Amino acid sequence: MAQQDVDRAIRDFEARLDRRAFGAATKASYRLESDEEDVHVVAATNLLMKALRRLESDEDAAVAFVRRAVAIRPTLEQEPVPAVVAAELLLYGELADRHEAAGSDPAWLDPVLDLLASADGAIRTEFAGMLDALAVGELAEADRRRIRAAVPDGVRRQEPMRDVTDPDARAEVVLGLLRLLAALSAR
Repeated sequence: MAQQDVDRAIRDFEARLDRRAFGAATKASYRLESDEEDVHVVAATNLLMKALRRLESDEDAAVAFVRRAVAIRPTLEQEPVPAVVAAELLLYGELADRHEAAGSDPAWLDPVLDLLASADGAIRTEFAGMLDALAVGELAEADRRRIRAAVPDGVRRQEPMRDVTDPDARAEVVLGLLRLLAALSAR
């Protein structure tokens, strides 16, 4: 969807709200929730970046930062945990940067698919979801086929973390995603 289409959809939605009795209050509430959610993700990203820097030299400190990030609660109960969103964004950013830096060289995908093969459980599903999202984007057809051979279309819509409610288990998944990111960055 082009940015113009997104902007138009937002304007249309807000115009419909303006015509309702409590539209202004609803709009203000959406904006407040959105701002709060953004702050939570930024805070979690900050903590995860600190964890990532310490992952090799001080595992205990890295785990402590991840646990602090996981402790940040979502704005609304049904929303994803900010630390998971932050870890996904960091890993997705690395994948997109690698793809852009590689140009037309398909070798960029080799270490990525190797890491996917080594992952399991919720960590694998989260990582596969990011690859699925990337495959929907601007990849060359050959790259898209290679990803589709390892990751079925639609994995990005799965939510493996929805059923992971234990903070320690959540921290393990987030830590696993950071380990994937560190391994990918080292290659």
